[in-house]
Amino acid sequence: MLARLSTTAARHLAPVGVLCALWGLFFWRVLIPNPLDRLIFADVDFVQHYYAFASYQVERLWEGQFPLWNPYNHAGDPFAGNIQFAAFYPPRFVGALLWGADGYSQANYQLEAILHVLLASLLMYAFLLHYASRRWLALVGSVLYAYSGYLTSYPLFQVSVIASAAWLPLLMLGVHRSVTVRGAAFNGVVIAAAAVALSLLGGHPQTTMYITYLGLIYLFMLGWQQKCRWWGLLGRFALLGGLSTSLSAVQLLPALEFARLSSRVVEYGFADKGNGFQLVELLHAFVPRVWTSISPLYVGVAGLLLALIGAARGAQMRWLWVGVVIVGLLVSLGANGFAYGLFYLVVPGFNVFRQQERIAVLISFALVMLAVEGLKWWRSAPVEQRQPFAWFAAGFSAVTGGLGLAAASGAPLPPDPFLFAALMGVLAFVWLRWGAANHAALALLLALIVVDLFTVNTQQSGYQPDRPEHRVQLAEPLADLPTRPADIRWRVDGAAGLQGYGTLFRIPDIYGTGPFTLASVEALRTIPVDRFWEVLSVRYVTTSDAVPAGVPMEQVGAALNFDGQPYQVYELLAPRPLAHLVYDSRDAGGSAEFARQIMADSRVNLREMAVTLHPLPINLPVERPDVSAIDELRMVTPERWEITASTSAPALLTLSLVYYPGWGATLDGQPVDTFDVNGGLTGLLLPAGEGQHIVIEYRPVSVALGAAISALGLMAWVVLTALSRRLSA
Repeated sequence: MLARLSTTAARHLAPVGVLCALWGLFFWRVLIPNPLDRLIFADVDFVQHYYAFASYQVERLWEGQFPLWNPYNHAGDPFAGNIQFAAFYPPRFVGALLWGADGYSQANYQLEAILHVLLASLLMYAFLLHYASRRWLALVGSVLYAYSGYLTSYPLFQVSVIASAAWLPLLMLGVHRSVTVRGAAFNGVVIAAAAVALSLLGGHPQTTMYITYLGLIYLFMLGWQQKCRWWGLLGRFALLGGLSTSLSAVQLLPALEFARLSSRVVEYGFADKGNGFQLVELLHAFVPRVWTSISPLYVGVAGLLLALIGAARGAQMRWLWVGVVIVGLLVSLGANGFAYGLFYLVVPGFNVFRQQERIAVLISFALVMLAVEGLKWWRSAPVEQRQPFAWFAAGFSAVTGGLGLAAASGAPLPPDPFLFAALMGVLAFVWLRWGAANHAALALLLALIVVDLFTVNTQQSGYQPDRPEHRVQLAEPLADLPTRPADIRWRVDGAAGLQGYGTLFRIPDIYGTGPFTLASVEALRTIPVDRFWEVLSVRYVTTSDAVPAGVPMEQVGAALNFDGQPYQVYELLAPRPLAHLVYDSRDAGGSAEFARQIMADSRVNLREMAVTLHPLPINLPVERPDVSAIDELRMVTPERWEITASTSAPALLTLSLVYYPGWGATLDGQPVDTFDVNGGLTGLLLPAGEGQHIVIEYRPVSVALGAAISALGLMAWVVLTALSRRLSA
C-alpha cells in the first residue's frame, strides 16, 4: 500500500513542482525581499477593505479575544456578521498563527492572497487528473485556469473573491468522484461539501452561489451521463446542501442577520444590481487589455483556440461547458442584456448581488474545460483533421494583426493588444500546424501559454513599486487619534480625512467601509450633521466644507487626504459622552422616520431629551436632579462596556451604541431591558441610586447557534469522511 502511494506521489512530483515554480515566477516581484524590485498591491480595496479588517482580527486573536464587534467602522458594527471580513475562514487562523501578533503585515497578507492562486492551480490539477486521466492535460489545464485573466485580475486584490473562487476545482473534484468512482459516493460529497463551506467562509457569497450552481449542474449532468438513479443524485444533492450549510452556519447565520438589517436590503433594486460587462468588454476573450489593464475573460490565444476545438470536437460533456460559456456571457452583461433580467426573476440568489460580471469565474473555468477537451481530441486526432483549426488560427492572426496595423496608422484602437494577439496567433498556428502528438510538443504548448498569460497578466495596474509614498500613511493632524478599545470615549467624523481607513488606523470613525452598513445608522445621516455628531459622541471632525454655525469647536489642524484633497480637522469643545443620562423623552409612535424628524428639530435639546421609538414603561421626571453622573465608563473589550452611574431620580441611560440584536444589559447583576432611542441607538432605564453598575455586553445568539450547528456539522463531516473511506477501501 505504502509503495503504491509512494509511486503515485513520485509520478505527480514533477507536475506539482512545475506548478509551484510557475507560481514563484509569476509573483517573483511580490515575493522578492529587495525593496528596490518588490511590488505591492495598489488596489485601494486590498488595504482598506481587506487587510484592515484581517489585521484587526489577528490583533484581537493574539489578545485572546474573538472579534465579534468592530468599534472602528461605521460607529461600531458586527464584525463577525459581515461575511466579506471572513472572520471564520480557516486560513485566516493559519496566517495569524504563522505570522504572530506583530508580524501580520501587509506583505504577509499579500502572500496569503497569492497563495490562493497556487492553491487553485493544485486543486485544478487534482480535478483534471480525475476528469481527463492524463497528467499533461491536467498540467496544461491548471496553468490555464490559475493564470488566466480572471484569477489574476480583480479577485486577487479583492481577497474574499479569490478566497471563494479558489475552491471551485475541489467542489468539481468531489462531485466527479461521487458519481464516477465506485464506492466514493459519500467520499465525493464530503469533499464537495467542504469546498462549498470553505468558499462561503472565504467571504464572497456571490462567488459561492455561482460555483455551487455549477457544481449541482455538473452533478446531475454527469449522473445522467453515467446512468445514475435519480434518487441517488437527489440524495447526493441533499447531503451536499445539508452538510455544507451546517459547516458554514457559524458564518451564515450572523451574516443573514446583518444583511437583514443593512441598508442594501432597502436601497438596492434591479438598476443597482444589474451592472455588468459592456458589450465591447467581451472582446477581451479574444484580445487582452483593450482600453483597460485587466482582461478577466482572457485565457490566452492558445487557450481560446483549444477551447474552440473542444467546443467543436470534444466529448459529450463539452455541451455543458459550451452552455456555461454562452449563458455566463449573457448574464455577465447584466442590465445591458436580456438574460440577467430573467435570472433576476427566476433563479434564486441572482436578485441579491450586484456586479454581474463576476460570473466570469464560471466563464473562465468553462473555457479551460473546453480547452482541455480540445487538447485531448487534438492528441488523438488524425493530422488531416487538425489542419482546419491551424488555418483558423492563421485567420485569427491575420484579423488581429490587420486591426493592430490599422490602429498603428491612426485607427481609434490601441495597437499593442491586437499586435500581441496576432503574434500569439502565429505561434499557435505553427504549433497546431506542425506540432506532433508528443511530450516535446506539449512542453512547447505549455511554454506558449505561459509566455502569453504571464506577459498579459503581470502587467496590470494592480501593482506598484514598494515605496513609502505608495503605502497608506496617517496624516499628522490625525496622528493622535488611534485609540485602543479600552480607551475609546469619543468618535471621529473621518469622512474627509480618514476616507474609510478608520479600522486600519484603529480610529473610532462614524464612517467606514464595507459592503454592508446598518440601515439605522445610514438613515441617521439624513439629520443635520451637528445633531448626528451629538448622538454618536463625535469629538473630532474632518471636513472640507464649512462647519455648522453655533457648534462650539476649534480648528486643530489641516492636511491633504489620500486623494490629495485639502481638509481641516476640528475638535468639538463639548462632545456628548458615549454614555449620558437624560430625564425626559419623546415617543415617536413606532416610526423610525418620525423619530429622526424629531431629532432634526433644532428646538429639541438632545442633550436633555431622548427620542424613543416606543413609549417607555415609566414616566421620567423631566428635570435633571442634583445627582446625575456617569462615574466611570470602561470598554473592557469592544463587546463589553462597564459603566458606573449615580442618579437621585429615575433616568434613561443613553448610549452611543447601535441598537442591534445580541446586545444585552445587566444592572447590578440583574438583566434589564434595552430600548431603541435616538433613531436606532441603545438606551436603558435606571432607578435612583448611587454607584449602580451596568454591563452592556454583545452575545449574539446568531453566532452561538451557528457555532453549535457548525460543530455538529463538523462532527458529521468527520464521521462521513471516515465512513466513506471504509466503504471505498
